[in-house]
Amino acid sequence: MKQMKSVREFEEYLKSEHRAAGTIRAYTLAVRQYIRDFHTFTASGLDRYKSMLISRYMPQTVNQRICAVNQYILFMRENGDADTAALFSSLKCLKQIKLQQKFYLENVISDSDFNYLKKRLLADGNRRWYFILRLMTATGARVSELVQMKYEHLEAGAMDICSKAGKTRRILIPRDLCKEAMDYYRSEGITSGFIILNHRGQVITPRGIGAMLKQFAVYYKMNERTMHPHAFRHLYAQNFLKKCPDISLLADLLGHDSIETTRVYLKKTGAEQKKLIDKVVTW
Repeated sequence: MKQMKSVREFEEYLKSEHRAAGTIRAYTLAVRQYIRDFHTFTASGLDRYKSMLISRYMPQTVNQRICAVNQYILFMRENGDADTAALFSSLKCLKQIKLQQKFYLENVISDSDFNYLKKRLLADGNRRWYFILRLMTATGARVSELVQMKYEHLEAGAMDICSKAGKTRRILIPRDLCKEAMDYYRSEGITSGFIILNHRGQVITPRGIGAMLKQFAVYYKMNERTMHPHAFRHLYAQNFLKKCPDISLLADLLGHDSIETTRVYLKKTGAEQKKLIDKVVTW
């Protein structure tokens, strides 16, 4: 019972860190899986857990669950009672397995597709989703951050996200977009409070945004693989680097802890690589 209570506290901690709902589910699932199969956290138990993961799952899933358990260990070091903190402090975090590096980005929505989607939304009178997608693509916000945006943030041109650990992430909103969006929301009678709303006036969940993008993909006959929330964050990063090749600044804007995470946006998509090869290789 004590362990299950700690998992619930871990889940609340992840929420306070504004982790995506899917990440929270995956992380708590991994920790519960460990407790179910190995009961207590020990060095040998962690090694056996890693071996079990490798035998059952794809490498990406293995690393995700290792990451989850490592996060739980770090959480318990800081938040457990004296005995618990001492136990978890004696444990070493598991090393992730090596993955074959990808030399290209996958499933990134193109500028042309994004512009097509904007035009279709406006033509259909769907200004609500037009501005939701513009705000997502023009800020690089994670979808879990986007849903916290308020009218007051448009007035300020920025939104500060504070984590339980005391870290602050500032999301900057372009001035012209702030003006356009405020004009729209005022026309809808919204001059304060949350703005990422569904047709009932309720704040949309991150999962709801993902589901709506899939509906748009079907309705507008677009590539479903590129119609997911993170694809628009990818587009923000790629377009930013085209106009301002400052990867350190981009890492700060995206909220990455390490610049190595941001380096992926220096790579071309598979389609871009193919187009370049078709043009260059003529011998």
